[in-house]
Amino acid sequence: MPQKIDTHLHHARLLRAVAQRLADRIVPVLQSPESVEDMNFARMVLDYLAADLDVSSVLLRDLREPYRQAIAAALGTFADAQIVAPHRESLQAIERQDGLAAQRELAALRDLAGRVIRDLSDAQRDVGTASAAVIRELGRLDFQWLTLYDEARQARVANLGGDAAGGAPTAGGDGSLTPESVTDYLRGAFPDSPAILATEVSVVPGGKSKRTVAITVANTAELPAKLILRQDLVLKYAVRSVINEVEPLKRLRALGLPVPSPLYTETGVTGVGGPFYLMERLSGAPIGDFYGPSRACPESVAEIARAFARLHSLDPAEVGLEVTGADPRELVRARIEDYWKTWRENTTRGSALIDYAYAWARQVIDKPYEGRPVIVHGDAGGFNWLVDGDRLSAILDWEFMHVGDPAEDLGVIRPFAEAAMPWEAFMRLYREAGGPDVDEERIALADLLQWLKGTTLVAMSARNYVEGATQDYMKGMNSFAGLRKIEMKIAAALQRQIGP
Repeated sequence: MPQKIDTHLHHARLLRAVAQRLADRIVPVLQSPESVEDMNFARMVLDYLAADLDVSSVLLRDLREPYRQAIAAALGTFADAQIVAPHRESLQAIERQDGLAAQRELAALRDLAGRVIRDLSDAQRDVGTASAAVIRELGRLDFQWLTLYDEARQARVANLGGDAAGGAPTAGGDGSLTPESVTDYLRGAFPDSPAILATEVSVVPGGKSKRTVAITVANTAELPAKLILRQDLVLKYAVRSVINEVEPLKRLRALGLPVPSPLYTETGVTGVGGPFYLMERLSGAPIGDFYGPSRACPESVAEIARAFARLHSLDPAEVGLEVTGADPRELVRARIEDYWKTWRENTTRGSALIDYAYAWARQVIDKPYEGRPVIVHGDAGGFNWLVDGDRLSAILDWEFMHVGDPAEDLGVIRPFAEAAMPWEAFMRLYREAGGPDVDEERIALADLLQWLKGTTLVAMSARNYVEGATQDYMKGMNSFAGLRKIEMKIAAALQRQIGP
């Protein structure tokens, strides 16, 4: 009798083999940084798809019943039968699956667990003991699943002799900008330079919600030769526009902060894409990506401490920002609720861990603390620092700037600072330069909030991609692989705060 073939294991091996061949044969010969990022992201997606096939089915055997029992126990704590009834029906309708279909059962259980957590947290904002316990259990099970999944995934990749399918996901644009299209636009925008010519146009890898393009121009005295174009992607579901950065950047630069200087602004959708502004291209490069540092730069980190102390000591009115409340806790609470609302409305993949993290953040922010609202960059990690050697050239990408708690910036800065010096040394420099005292618990919460913000970005990427609002390659890739990486970061942040 012929041996029975385990089809899902076969498919998983093929996917990993394709990813490894891309790494061995294709990536080394690619020329542009954007192409390398595209290919690394493709490898990562193949790796996760393979793990969905051969890891999920194995793990589900042990986690299926605990997951179902935890959901049933959570439903037993609801006081409102009208809320419980549809959840019970959903639980009963989730069929037990094996093999290739195991991921379908697991995805349905995770989605239902997330919705149960949301409803419990909404129904009991002062989460009672019983509700808090079942919410934590659902979060613990999802943490256990994600941790075991990632360990098994990496082990299978290692067995092939490769890395974990490339570096961190980054997003460029759709590649539609060309020297010709940019030249046509510039000649219309700068009639006093009729011979202006865009000689080079290349997308800069690294952006996730915006497009950054390096442009070289000739035959004009109105613009410097080396430019950066920072642009909105034209999407149905989007976050803030880059245009919101322009006026605050001008004011911050006038106040002595190391920020870019906008030179020209386009507020409409044109032949070169969405709204954008142009600025002079400065020297240097980021010292990491959204997921962490790639090198240690102690002098730059010291400059960052002083720069953010200066930023956090400014009156928000100086850059045109309105203080809507005297308590920064209320501002952070509003941000948590806004992020969670965006996640709920846009996600196409359920995650009990993510919803548990939101519920936990909602509880933590209710604890009292002192402080005043300050100007917050909102995305202050080393991926938005332009560093030349070990000197800070500029702090980039201010689209998330708002009035809030200084801890929001410090929590994001921390892993990049700690790559270069002890955190206590960084905070000493920060305070000596005029930065306020900030409680460590608030900084730890800010670390989690950065990843919760990430969930909103990947959720909107997914919805835009699934509904056909964009064909952008990186939006599609980030909506899948980016979410997986963010879930692991959230798991690590929670583990540091509340244990496994």
